[in-house]
Amino acid sequence: MNALRHGLLSKCVLLPDESKEIFDLLLNQHLAKLEPADGPEHSAVEEMVACIWRQRRLWAIETRLLANAAAKHTETDDPLDSIAAAFSDLAKGPELNLIHRYDGRLHRMHQRALQNLFLLSDSEPNLDSDNQNNIDPLPAQPTNSEPDPGPPMQNNETNPSATKTSSINPLKVQSINRPPSPRPNNRTENPGAAENGEFSATNWTILQKKQAG
Repeated sequence: MNALRHGLLSKCVLLPDESKEIFDLLLNQHLAKLEPADGPEHSAVEEMVACIWRQRRLWAIETRLLANAAAKHTETDDPLDSIAAAFSDLAKGPELNLIHRYDGRLHRMHQRALQNLFLLSDSEPNLDSDNQNNIDPLPAQPTNSEPDPGPPMQNNETNPSATKTSSINPLKVQSINRPPSPRPNNRTENPGAAENGEFSATNWTILQKKQAG
């Protein structure tokens, strides 16, 4: 079954002059490394190998295009100048840009196939019934159905200072703290009171002594 799958893959990917032995060697290396467990995982590995092979082919095409373009520049003896001139010639046409675009596309296909393989593979350990019974369950957390009582209310018995504070009249406190207002002085405020017929306490005392004498 595996030989049939490998034969079909090599016919779909390889060109007539490409080596089937080298392709099968590359495929077997990936199968031994990744160890696919079923058909979908095996297909993901085959897609990865096909992308690698086609990407190497693009590299060979790019190398041959540069070599052919560099061979046309014989005006210099420096091979690096010939390669630079060949690169400038290829950059003007679509060949080099097309190769680079296909190279990026095959690289993304390879990465996507590798990611799909990781998603398909079962990385979690399989626990049998004996191992599952040996696992200690988590302790149950205690639940408190009763609501948390709030802070105790303060009354006159527990807080006697509240009664004393509430019995004080703020108006009385203001009257106690207010300094006494000075009494008006009749002599300074009304100096003409004696002249107008209003006698002070001293004048009245003098008048009574005169009448008694």
